[in-house]
Amino acid sequence: MPINSIDDLLALPELRAQKVDSTSHSLHRLQLAYWGKNAPDGDVWDLTRPILEPWSEGKLVVFEEYLRILEVIDVARQKHTSNPVAHQGVLITGSPGIGKTSSLWFILVTYLCRAEPIVFYYQDKIYVFTASGVYFVASGEVLQTDLFSNILCLVDMDWGQAPGPGALRNEVLLTSNQTFVVGASSPDEDRYHFWMKQARILTFVLEAPTTKDLSNLCRLTDRNFQESDFPRKTKSLLAIFGPDLRRLVPALLEHNVDNQQDLVRRHIAEILAHIRRLGSDDLFRLFQRPDQVSDTFSHTLIETHRSPLFSKDDHLVCHRIRSRMILRLVLQASQREKLARMRYMYMSDLFRASSPVAASKGWVFESLCHARICAMDTLLLLPMTRDGNRLSRNLKDSPFEIPIGERKIEIYTSHSTAQSTANPATYYVPAEGNNPTFDAFIHGPPGFSVGFQMFVGKSRDVKEKGMTLLRKRLHNYDAARDWKATPIKFVFVVPQQHNDVVVDLPGPGRAFTDIQFFVLEMPGTEHEMFAPDTDTEDSGDEMDID
Repeated sequence: MPINSIDDLLALPELRAQKVDSTSHSLHRLQLAYWGKNAPDGDVWDLTRPILEPWSEGKLVVFEEYLRILEVIDVARQKHTSNPVAHQGVLITGSPGIGKTSSLWFILVTYLCRAEPIVFYYQDKIYVFTASGVYFVASGEVLQTDLFSNILCLVDMDWGQAPGPGALRNEVLLTSNQTFVVGASSPDEDRYHFWMKQARILTFVLEAPTTKDLSNLCRLTDRNFQESDFPRKTKSLLAIFGPDLRRLVPALLEHNVDNQQDLVRRHIAEILAHIRRLGSDDLFRLFQRPDQVSDTFSHTLIETHRSPLFSKDDHLVCHRIRSRMILRLVLQASQREKLARMRYMYMSDLFRASSPVAASKGWVFESLCHARICAMDTLLLLPMTRDGNRLSRNLKDSPFEIPIGERKIEIYTSHSTAQSTANPATYYVPAEGNNPTFDAFIHGPPGFSVGFQMFVGKSRDVKEKGMTLLRKRLHNYDAARDWKATPIKFVFVVPQQHNDVVVDLPGPGRAFTDIQFFVLEMPGTEHEMFAPDTDTEDSGDEMDID
């Protein structure tokens, strides 16, 4: 009997291929539903089974990035057909929980609709889809035959044990001389390094879902979904939970503010506990070799992204600190470390141009300042002068010292009560990084309170709403105080020798008669490392208590 097709090949008794024809099998139902049919309309596809989290209800949201992946695959396969030395596959990688595995299901359904044979390695089994149905094959050797030349082979690389001699996943990945392999993997180099060494593979770094993608996800289960408030809500929760949909979506779907804040508090507590478990040595290793991190939770501290300076089709995998909040939590968890060691970590592992993990210079400077201020007994403040709504350094008046004493850092969330941030021995830092007005505050004896804003640029705007939120925190501690007679000291913390700092106030000067503004030059910071354009100011609504 001549072997003219994949179906003929799989019918050979010696291959022991099993046809999956039970109506209860999800892959069989998928083949029946989509083979040779029109692709589903819209951004939400029904896959007839819950392949994602329970809240997905068996639906697949087609993220904008999936269309780009498909385009890259199609172009690369066409090139490989005419040129055998062209790329033999595509690696899809990115931060955990952002939809890499789901992208494989999107590609699978798309190829079923095109009526093209396709191989799918899923849950440590190999399935072959053809016009006649779905087959289960026990070995990857069958994929080495010429009939599978340039056939698309999808591999969920995060399933099962790490590849090793004889591992089934290893067999599938190394069929690249015949099949065109598309593998989805977490950014753990050990999972795919052996494959990349032995085949010519393009890399596609999946970026986080867009606001539109997240909106479509939430519509699946939330009949009371409110589109108008969603962008603001998404921005604030992304800063806390990151792009991992397993953590982010439940928070987005929670309408009760108290329940949502409980999720926030628990997540922050998890991160703090994880940082403390890691310890400083493992934390340094994480920053130095982020591509060798196997535990998923460490990726709540860092995120993977693609370099904008590399090829649009073959991406460079880059890593960065996920948010300003993460650096603040690292600081709180590591406060017992010697300041010199903390400074070395920030400058060596986060700040240098060749660092594997990037972080905004403004974020790094802020964290260094928090650590140093908490270790100081006194602060040397430089007065500022006001010209209309503009503040600048007052070079005529002499600096003066204020005693603050050493303090313990505490990170608080925006919805925590004012009473919970009223300890005079504590240095309070907001967890949320989208507050461009103040980065910390302290209480002291009656009539004494200080707010801090760190920045590395030459200019800064003060947000009136942010000052109002700061006042609420400070007034709760010292309610009987005459705030005009003993104003709040608001301190702009800048690198050493920043003599030309300019700050713009938002409204009439009388709005700030209860606040005195100062500059604090942070000693020991390398001025040349903080060029005017290196500060990164978080935009968006400031979050705090009502």
